[in-house]
Amino acid sequence: MMKDQIVKFWESCCRAHPELDPNARYTVKSYGNTPELADLLLGLIRDGEKTGTFATEWEFEADPSSRPQEGDHVIVVDGKGAPGCLYRIDTIQALPFNEITEEHVACEGPSMRELEPWKKMHWAYWTRVLEGTGHEPTQDMTVLVQYFTVLEPVGTSST
Repeated sequence: MMKDQIVKFWESCCRAHPELDPNARYTVKSYGNTPELADLLLGLIRDGEKTGTFATEWEFEADPSSRPQEGDHVIVVDGKGAPGCLYRIDTIQALPFNEITEEHVACEGPSMRELEPWKKMHWAYWTRVLEGTGHEPTQDMTVLVQYFTVLEPVGTSST
């Protein structure tokens, strides 16, 4: 990732949004497992098409301090690691995988808003992510449903 660009982007966001604490914690995240998918998902987030994301509780066992919290800020990077937007996590719901509904997945990008395709894709994803952790997906694993608001798309902040 482009650390200097990310720091400059965060500083720019703080100037554009005085309510942000320049010393606050923020996370840097890329979506997707290819640069092309990262670019596509970043575009969906910036355009307001994707307004939420999902993670299993187990993803944070090795580093509990990295578990998302309401009010956290996330810089989403593109496929090359350059900052693309900043969002704030507004709400987190923790619920079992088998209780995820179409209402929950409505926050996803357009191709993942139907429950069965969402479940199939995420089951495969979490099978890969959890490999080597001593966990594998289960119907009752805790999923963190995170809803967010984009605060700053690239190009709209003053630098």
